[in-house]
Amino acid sequence: MKRFDIHALVLCLAATGATPALAQNLIVNSTFDSDYSGWAGGAQWVADDCCGNPSSGSVNTHQFEALISNCSNVTGSSSYDLTFWSKFVLVNPSLPDPNGYAYVEWMDAPNCGGTAIDFPDFPNLAPGAGAAWHQVGATFVAPANAQSVQIQLGSSNCGLSCGGDTYFDDIAFGPAGTVPVELQSFRID
Repeated sequence: MKRFDIHALVLCLAATGATPALAQNLIVNSTFDSDYSGWAGGAQWVADDCCGNPSSGSVNTHQFEALISNCSNVTGSSSYDLTFWSKFVLVNPSLPDPNGYAYVEWMDAPNCGGTAIDFPDFPNLAPGAGAAWHQVGATFVAPANAQSVQIQLGSSNCGLSCGGDTYFDDIAFGPAGTVPVELQSFRID
C-alpha cells in the first residue's frame, strides 16, 4: 500500500498539464484566519482553528447576536451546498448547553435587497457540548424567486445564561458540488 501526500498529487497534475477543478465558495473570509471581517453582527475571534492551523482561528458566538455573512447573489431553483465546522464547549455545567444554529436566508432581490422569502434552519446542527470539532453539511434548493442569500451563524439567545460557547470555522457555500473539499492525503492500494 502506498500513501500519497496531496502536494505530490498537485505536482503530478501540474506536470501532466491537467487542471484540477476549482471550488466556488461564495462566502468572503470563510476561514476566519485573523478576524471575522466581511461578516456583520457580533462575535469574538479566537485562535482556535478547526483543523489545527496555528496561524488561523475561528469565531465564538457565545452571548452574541447572529453573525451574518456577506451577501451572495444566487439563481432561483438551483441547489447550493453549505458546509462548516462547529463545536460546543461547556464552560458552566450548571447552565444549559448552547444551541448553535445556522440559517440560509434567501432574499427576493439581488445584493440582499428586498425581503427574506425563506429562512430554513440548518438540519444537521444539533445542540450539545463536546470539545471536538465536527464538520456538518447540507444541500439547499433556492426558492424559485430567490436572487441572493446570506448565511447566519450563532448561539441561542440565552446570553449570559448559556453554559457554553459555540464556535464556527471554515464555512463554504456555493453551487451544489462546487464547495471546497479538504483533502489531507489519500491511499492507493
